[in-house]
Amino acid sequence: MDGDFPRALDGKLPGTALHAPQVRIVTDKGEPLTVDGNPISPDIVSSVVTLPASGTAVADIVLNNQRNDKANPNRPAAPSWRYNALKEVSFGKVFRVDYRYGQEPWTPMILARITGVDFNFPSAAGAQVTLKGEDFSSLLKVKPQEPMIYMEDHETFIVQSEVGDGAPDLKMAPLPESPFSETISLTRPTDKTRLQFIAELAERMDFEAFVTFNDDTPIRQTGAVERPVAFHFAPARSATLGTVVTLLWGRDLIDFKPAFSVWDIPTQATASGNVPRDRGAIDETVSYDADRALAVNDLHSSPDGGAPMDAVKARNDFFNARPAVNPISIKVENLDSERARLAAAAAMRKGIRGFLTAELSTLGLTTIRPGIHVDLKGLYAPFDGIWYVTQTVHTLNAAGYITKTSLRRPGMLDPAGYQGGSQ
Repeated sequence: MDGDFPRALDGKLPGTALHAPQVRIVTDKGEPLTVDGNPISPDIVSSVVTLPASGTAVADIVLNNQRNDKANPNRPAAPSWRYNALKEVSFGKVFRVDYRYGQEPWTPMILARITGVDFNFPSAAGAQVTLKGEDFSSLLKVKPQEPMIYMEDHETFIVQSEVGDGAPDLKMAPLPESPFSETISLTRPTDKTRLQFIAELAERMDFEAFVTFNDDTPIRQTGAVERPVAFHFAPARSATLGTVVTLLWGRDLIDFKPAFSVWDIPTQATASGNVPRDRGAIDETVSYDADRALAVNDLHSSPDGGAPMDAVKARNDFFNARPAVNPISIKVENLDSERARLAAAAAMRKGIRGFLTAELSTLGLTTIRPGIHVDLKGLYAPFDGIWYVTQTVHTLNAAGYITKTSLRRPGMLDPAGYQGGSQ
């Protein structure tokens, strides 16, 4: 992407070095992907890369499938379709998608495997082919033939074992320390894929499971550059304020669509079920009144803005509901009290995070990725402030490059602070 545009996100006006957006498709080593010795990238009609905070990232690359006679470019070759032979664009082929503006460095967006190929042969237009790719977490979308019994292990070790067995070529990022003091014994069943099993562990622990580049900074070197990826299993990144991209209404945003869901916000969550080895039942409850810091763990103040009110307080204030309780319950099996308590907290956090969500669009920004935060400015209360990025969709086609972003925030600025409210 252009070197001047990111500086605009830091509060300065955009520079004049904005150039046409570009996309390329290369190998995992950063070499041009070719068919019959010719690069594929000039055939790209459109590119859509969808990146989630947790789960499998996907890419849809539409290619022109027409061939022309080299001696007469206006005359179709015979046969006239370039990709029907499935050379170099066949199932399982690894490819990387990079974006940039003008002659600026390339930013790697996704490293994927081709998991599907769609053809289109319309009567009134040129033939096209769509390469459908999924990142390397898709290697774990396989149901094992035999169950696996884990005895006295931590979930982090269990995930490492599942990835190692299911995708031995996929590197694991360094694992965090287990949030639990005790180990657990459990069985990975055969009616779920390894990825589903990992996702269930992540949900009850409020973790995210995803594949990303070890280094996704722009590629400034010339020639082929490899950018390896790794599988991450880590606490939800929304709890830690790391990278923050500032977006200003009237300058950076094309549109912004926030939505509230207030009455259904939970104020209490209970996890109940059997404890390991049939030693009775367990009920662990997390409530807003007693455990606010545990239940609302990812509400951040903007450096130059006021502290937002959290979702439960907003619900109670607006509906005059306090001390009315809105409880939710989840079933857990074979968990100790420590794990059941975190499972209850994770369920409550999930409900609270649905309080304020939004969809926004900007001109294409490779810097906006899931797992970071954006600081919205210029919309005033209740919408200004820090939001967590849960998904980005980077679309580059004939109309240009657009980034659509999904956001969430478990609270809002007090709308009483809206500057035009008294006029």
